[in-house]
Amino acid sequence: MVDLLPSVAESFAGGVLPPRGAPWPEASFGPEGLIRGPWVAPAVRGRSYTVATAGQVVELRTRFFGESAPGGGARGCVHGFSDKSRRRLFRTCSALPWEVFGQSLFVTLTYPKRFPVDGRQVKRNLHAFRSAWVRQYGSVQAVWKLEFQRRGAPHFHLAVVMNGDVAECRRWVSQTWFRIVSSGDARHLRAGTQVQVARSNLAAYFAGYVGSHAKSKAYQHRVPEGFEEVGRFWGLWGMRPQWSVELVGAREWIELRRMLYSLGRSKARAEGRCVRRRRGRVQGEWHRYDGVSATLLIAQLRRAPGVAVLRS
Repeated sequence: MVDLLPSVAESFAGGVLPPRGAPWPEASFGPEGLIRGPWVAPAVRGRSYTVATAGQVVELRTRFFGESAPGGGARGCVHGFSDKSRRRLFRTCSALPWEVFGQSLFVTLTYPKRFPVDGRQVKRNLHAFRSAWVRQYGSVQAVWKLEFQRRGAPHFHLAVVMNGDVAECRRWVSQTWFRIVSSGDARHLRAGTQVQVARSNLAAYFAGYVGSHAKSKAYQHRVPEGFEEVGRFWGLWGMRPQWSVELVGAREWIELRRMLYSLGRSKARAEGRCVRRRRGRVQGEWHRYDGVSATLLIAQLRRAPGVAVLRS
C-alpha cells in the first residue's frame, strides 16, 4: 500500500499527539518537516520513498516527484581519488552479483622503468588492452582501478570475469600488455603483470579503499607532480548493478531505515567500530551487508511486526 501523505494523527508513533502546550522532548525540525524524537512527522506532499536492492546493498531513496536524480553534472579537473569517488566504487562493487558471474581474476598491469606521464596516453593503453581482450575472448566484464606507485608510475588493477584456462590467460596478458606499452624490457615481460584467481568476494578488496586500509594506501591515490590529465580513477566494462526498486509508504521507509541502522550499529560494535547516525532532514542512504543478499534481508525485515503493521 502506497501511503505518501499519512494524516497527522496516524503519522505519530502510537497515534498519540503530545498534550497541548507540552514541550517536544529531543525534537528537531528539518526542511522537510521531520520531527526527531518519539514521533515521526507526516510526509511532505509530492515526495516519493523507495527501497532499492542490488547484490549486498540496500539503498533508501527519497526525492520530490519530478526532481531529477542526483549527480550527472559536469566533471571538474581531477586531482586525486576523492572520498565520494571511493564510496561510489565501494557501493558499486558491493551491488554487483559476483556469485552469478562465475570465476573472476584479479589482474595487475604495471609499466616498465620508463612510463607515460599523461593520463590520456595511460587510458589509451588501457582501452587497447580492453579491445585486445574482446578480440581474444569475445567479451569483457570487469572493474578497473587506477593507482600510482611510489616512483610515480601509474598501474591498473582489474577484476575480470573469466572462466577459461588461467595459465594461458596469464601468458596472454603478459605478452599483450608488453606489446601495448612498447616495453622492450625482458624483466617487464616476466614481472610486469599478475593474474590471480579471486578467492573471495572482490567487493571485499575494494572495501580497503573505504575502511582502515584507505590511509595506508593514500599515496597510491595522489596524482604525482608533473602527471597531466589523470581522468577517472575507476570504471566498469560490460557490467552494471541490477537494481530492484519498490515504492513504499513514508512511515514504512522511515521504519526500515531505523532497522537497517540498528543492524549496522550492532555489526560495528562487534567489530569495535563506531557508527554515527545522521541527524536532521529526511535523506536517503545506503547500507552494505557482507555475505547477505539485500533482497532477502529486506524481505525478512518487512515481515517484522513493526513494519508489517504499517503495510496492512
